[in-house]
Amino acid sequence: MDASLFEPYHLTPAAEVERRLAALGRELDRAGADGALIFGPVNRFYLSGTMQAGALLVVPDGSAVQFVWRDPDRAAFESPVAVEGVASAKDVAPLVAERLGRTPGRLGFELAELPAGDLFRYQRAWPGLEPVDVSPLVMGLRAVKSDYEAELMARSGELAGRVYAAVPACLRPGITEIELAADMTRLAMSAGHINTVRMNGFGAESFNWHVVAGRSGSVQSTIDAPFAGVGLSPAFPMGAGRRRIEINDQVLIDFGLCLDGYLVDLTRMFSLGRPAERVMAAFEALEAIEDALRPRLRPDEICSDLYRLALEAADRLGWADAFLGFPGKKSRFAGHGLGLQLNEPPFLAPGHDLPLRPGHVVALELKMVMDEGAVGLENTYLVTGEGPRLLTPAAAHWVVVEV
Repeated sequence: MDASLFEPYHLTPAAEVERRLAALGRELDRAGADGALIFGPVNRFYLSGTMQAGALLVVPDGSAVQFVWRDPDRAAFESPVAVEGVASAKDVAPLVAERLGRTPGRLGFELAELPAGDLFRYQRAWPGLEPVDVSPLVMGLRAVKSDYEAELMARSGELAGRVYAAVPACLRPGITEIELAADMTRLAMSAGHINTVRMNGFGAESFNWHVVAGRSGSVQSTIDAPFAGVGLSPAFPMGAGRRRIEINDQVLIDFGLCLDGYLVDLTRMFSLGRPAERVMAAFEALEAIEDALRPRLRPDEICSDLYRLALEAADRLGWADAFLGFPGKKSRFAGHGLGLQLNEPPFLAPGHDLPLRPGHVVALELKMVMDEGAVGLENTYLVTGEGPRLLTPAAAHWVVVEV
């Protein structure tokens, strides 16, 4: 493998991979599992440093091996974990038993994403196999960011600041939502943005061009969010559409930025001229809600309590009906974790009664939806013992572009 072809690739440090594997190994030991067979590309990248097609076997002592069918040479270049080339996924079962020295009894699988047919194949290969769901274990590890991961996310946040700062120069009467989104995407990708915003969950799709203007922000759709936007087609019914941005339209831009696989999420507001007073008042209410939540993003705060705090603040300010969506169609979260994917733990949502921990990253997803459209304010924060660290330093005030 000619390393010069990959400059300036940033490979995951071996010490970081070893730490993650050791942590999963301890979880497997507590679960009484013989090991775990990891297929999900994002989880394999997290645990090995490569997304090359294959399966990663991790055992309780933290050691691991990758069975890679495409491309083993590149996997060996990208990852410090041992690589064994195989012809296809069908060759994995006998190699796992050989590595373990026995037929697996309790073996971990990512039951949240592994196709049922693949699981059935392993159950036929190993009669009596007891699958153990390791999806929550891996997601729990991924939720707590290391210093290395936090700095990657901070770099994504710095890029977001540069991209958002360029919006006023792009915003002009008659530009369409999708044209403005394309301008932002071009700027972001030219600086190294990976134009994929990965989502966790069956059938989940996402995108980084959530640009909606005026009444487009009142449109609902399949996406689990306070609003969706019109989109370009019933084949992708969300995000920026072909609506032309008009004078006094509010323009909401919810644009995820990703460098080296790690995301930040932020929402900012723009307009050509000053929008309606009710629209501006909604934004001021969101600023007040964030002011109430921000100091509570600290270790040991309970996620569901923070969700209730957001609802109470919206109600106190007189915006309960609009906060997080129209009545009857509201999103049931006020914040979400993120990292390699946009929707990782922790979630500021009802029923999520776990405490925040140092290393958790939370995007406060604060939105108002009205007949006039949507208004948003979103920032990504790292939870630390010294208080929340802002990872999205782009100017948060409403930017009015004079026309």
